[in-house]
Amino acid sequence: MYFKDKWLNTFDEKNTREDMFSVSASEKVKTQMMNTQGDYNYSKYYNYDALQIPYTTNNYSMLILLPKDVSGIYELEQNLDSIDIIDFILSDLKKNSINISLPKFKLEV
Repeated sequence: MYFKDKWLNTFDEKNTREDMFSVSASEKVKTQMMNTQGDYNYSKYYNYDALQIPYTTNNYSMLILLPKDVSGIYELEQNLDSIDIIDFILSDLKKNSINISLPKFKLEV
């Protein structure tokens, strides 16, 4: 499988700053954080927030789920055992003007 694309709305490099990122309830690391503001599909749930970031190819997007509690990643993983859950999340997203701060990353499989 091969996928290479760019964000539909790119993160401006001048808005990337070093900041702390929580990798667990007890550990934070200093890393480069990408920052932007714009209109994105977003929803808040009881235990997590969901954000959809589109790629330039309209059929593809990244779905990011952020637990409200840093230690809640395990519970979130356990609840994502069904494609029905993902379908529900995607159908519930609404366009919102939000600020995004993500650690700079590169995915390789």
